[in-house]
Amino acid sequence: MKYLLLFWAVVSAIVGLFGWSKFSDLDVLVQNQVRLQLPKEKQAFADYQAQVEKAAELSARYRLAERFEQSDAALRRAEQVRKAFDIEGDLQRLLVESTARERNTDLESFSEQKEVDYTGTLLEPKWRKEVIATLRLFKDSLQERSYPADLIFNATQVCRRLDQSSLAEQLTEEAFKKDPSPPILALYYSSRVSALTGSERDEAFAKLMSLVATLPDNSPQIVLAEGWNAAETGRRYEEFISALDARLARGDAVPSYLYVLKAQALMRSSKPGATDAAQAALELAATALTRETTKSQWFSDSRRELAETFADLQSSRALAATNPDLGP
Repeated sequence: MKYLLLFWAVVSAIVGLFGWSKFSDLDVLVQNQVRLQLPKEKQAFADYQAQVEKAAELSARYRLAERFEQSDAALRRAEQVRKAFDIEGDLQRLLVESTARERNTDLESFSEQKEVDYTGTLLEPKWRKEVIATLRLFKDSLQERSYPADLIFNATQVCRRLDQSSLAEQLTEEAFKKDPSPPILALYYSSRVSALTGSERDEAFAKLMSLVATLPDNSPQIVLAEGWNAAETGRRYEEFISALDARLARGDAVPSYLYVLKAQALMRSSKPGATDAAQAALELAATALTRETTKSQWFSDSRRELAETFADLQSSRALAATNPDLGP
């Protein structure tokens, strides 16, 4: 159709310019015009065909890239699920490992060594990276899964041993979004006390002390332990003791662990009469412990820390006996 129009355009041009006398040369002129135009048309078609093929290639590459991204995301998700498959077991192992490594971490002795070997300590670089990666994975999994408060407490303890207070706050915040129970709330407030400063820290500490003073039945040992951790962070033992006394003023039974922590706080404050007050608290702890079953959530912690605190108390008394001026 295009060439037919071209033909008539040429005819009209010849008739208009030269009249019918030149009409006999029509075939030659048409052939010349067609010969000139045809290569251009062929090149345009070739360019068009090349563009089509290029577009098809790009489309194929895009689909391949899209499938790769989907496959890569699926593989990453599968790897994450695989790693998080036994996150509970991983965290329990990390708690045991970090406890053992904490005993081997003596910063004072490290400062005296020219070449320090951090193997087996909390400062071993490779181990720290693996632990922090596991803790971050646990934090991310909190968006989809719920865990017992004890497990979150253990994870938070590991964070603190590694001085990852910001990670501990993020972890407990994610946990609190799914489970705003008293023990999780205590973990959250305590983490904020460690991670924040100024008025925000004071506010978190005050809320935690209020929680200690009311001490719910739901995992009370976690609420007490987090109250103690916050008191240790800010060296605010007197306020912690006041919160414990407020709970004791209610008159009903309390966990033996409360008395143990009160004794420790009294020893830390080292006020006049602290030794006698701490001993009285330990005696109450021992009495309460005899009324509790070995299956209680805090039994093992109470028994262990009671013995340790009593040993510290005896050491203080022995020191005071040799030099009365040193004793509280």
